[in-house]
Amino acid sequence: MNPTDPIDITPDIDMFVTMRFGAHGNFNVQRCLANETVTVQYVGPPAQDLETAFFGASHIKSLGDLSNHQVTSMIAPVKTALVLQEIILGRDEEGYSNPNLTELTAGNNKMLKLVNVSNCTSLGTRGQSSLDLSQCPAIQYVYAKNTKLSTISLPLGSPLKEIVYPATVTNIELKQQSQLSNLTIQGYDNLTSITIVGSPKLNMLEELKSVYTHASKIAYVEFDNLNGDLEHSVTQDFMDYFMNLSDSKLEGTIYVQALDDAELNKYRNK
Repeated sequence: MNPTDPIDITPDIDMFVTMRFGAHGNFNVQRCLANETVTVQYVGPPAQDLETAFFGASHIKSLGDLSNHQVTSMIAPVKTALVLQEIILGRDEEGYSNPNLTELTAGNNKMLKLVNVSNCTSLGTRGQSSLDLSQCPAIQYVYAKNTKLSTISLPLGSPLKEIVYPATVTNIELKQQSQLSNLTIQGYDNLTSITIVGSPKLNMLEELKSVYTHASKIAYVEFDNLNGDLEHSVTQDFMDYFMNLSDSKLEGTIYVQALDDAELNKYRNK
């Protein structure tokens, strides 16, 4: 892992990209063509901790895979790089870890599609407990495995297709994510609230069963599109568990095993 590794830059227009290595360090200026990737080499002496600044960031679509750079924070470039489509600061690979990243600000990047902070094991431990992507309406892929984040804020009705939550997540809110087909929750031990509505590509009954089995601290559940059948019927204990959660909402069809009239009326009145 080396902070002086080359960086692959892709702009959306023909331009000169300038990079500064170190707060008062050396500059490297590269001619770039629109939508073509240019590899920018580090200029300067060997370094273990390096501030890197990008000039012309408003036209940069991609900074490539930065997981080898062991980035500690990413703020200013993201706030100004309004056409940035991906942020790759970690990766899901056995043996890989970036314990340095503690801060990531995504800002209001309207074209951001992918965020990967997998195995950035300190993200969520030093003041930043949430990853805010609520102003990124184009987001499609979010990977936060083995981080320490407690929440990930998403825009309503984004084209989200896949998301991986870490085991530290406390609150999940997915609303009108109609393209979402892959949802991974690494662990349920800290989960207290989960809302999934408007995601018809998910198997909502299986997601509900996972909450029932693993989320011992759950206090609120809101699910729709529950499409159960006789083959996948649930127990009365299962239903009672969710009925006893204050203000929780379940919409759809669930088959319950061996209901008598009294139990049936109890559910109807609920």
